[in-house]
Amino acid sequence: MNRRIQSGSQFALAAIVAGCAFFYFLIFAQFGFLNRLQGIYQDDRIIEVVMFVMGIGGIVSSVITARRFRIETSTRWIGSGFVGCGLAAITAMLTEIIWLQLAVAGAVGVFLGALTVSIVPMLRAMVRGARIGLCASVAVGGAYFCSNLPFVFRCSPEDHCLIAAAVCCVGVFAILKVPRMKQKEIEEASVCDRTPSGFFETKGVWIVATLFVGLIWLDSAVFYIIQETDTLKSSSWGTDTQLWLNASAHLLFALLAGWLMDRGYVFGVLVVAFLFLEGGAYLLEHGGEFSVFATPLYVVGVSLYSACLVGYGALAAEGGSRWRISSRAGVVFALGGWFGSAMGIGMARDMRSVPVAFLLVALLLALSALLARWRLWDGTRLTKLNNA
Repeated sequence: MNRRIQSGSQFALAAIVAGCAFFYFLIFAQFGFLNRLQGIYQDDRIIEVVMFVMGIGGIVSSVITARRFRIETSTRWIGSGFVGCGLAAITAMLTEIIWLQLAVAGAVGVFLGALTVSIVPMLRAMVRGARIGLCASVAVGGAYFCSNLPFVFRCSPEDHCLIAAAVCCVGVFAILKVPRMKQKEIEEASVCDRTPSGFFETKGVWIVATLFVGLIWLDSAVFYIIQETDTLKSSSWGTDTQLWLNASAHLLFALLAGWLMDRGYVFGVLVVAFLFLEGGAYLLEHGGEFSVFATPLYVVGVSLYSACLVGYGALAAEGGSRWRISSRAGVVFALGGWFGSAMGIGMARDMRSVPVAFLLVALLLALSALLARWRLWDGTRLTKLNNA
């Protein structure tokens, strides 16, 4: 009974920590900070420079954290990440000085990059058995649900900064309750690990990272266009009913993704998410009377892939030919989370649309990843047969 209680409390703590980090990313790094900048500066070039600084900080921090992270000091990494992110949000709310906003952007990239990469090994160490995907999906689904609540979504940029700082305080409090973790806890394989080992070796990691780049590129571009187009925003997030429906759909499909991840279907979930995002992006501008289905497709696709983004790296132990968990997370967050997001927002800001040519390129990217996955699976199967 005590073991069950301990296991349950660790699951809850891990979900709260991961959920606070992801909520901060949604409500501040992707939304509140950008709106705050747009309210202060009318020059798009200034905003682009600020976002560029954030992206570079995130990429560099993700790579450094992936190389230097050790599970024994994970609470320091995560606690420092929350403190830095919280201070950045408060500073963004209090100042309009351009060089301070540039410093905020750099701090958000550095601290959030370190925070997100550090959380993935923590999930592996704290969540036992076939529940890692579920824990990640509870965190992600809960973050999306809370960020779409009407009284949160419609807050002013300054209030979003304040909410983000408050969430960081919750994250710090939660991580202080986490016990010291050991290396053996992320090296122990579990009989419940069902994702093929090849996805955590060199070829597999790059295949998955490539899919995430395309997914987050699409997501960022579509979301920016919707938020900057009054008619699209009013038809998608315009009423309380729509916000509640979006929040519920985010939570439901994130949980579905977690359930599938724990059964070894992480790659299949990513491919399905890609199809939903492609369909939503196309209908957004070319669907005519069917454009009403663009937002539901978008919401489902985002929920599916976002749960995988957090959970993927923790679905297998370290050791053998598998990459370190922090390295898996670092590649995925640096390329997908930061590079893909920056490119998606940049494309949307320049073109105010998602070109059909880009959708075709993204589709070819997904098909190439799918082909590479089949070749990886065949190679793994032949190796097992030869060893037998």
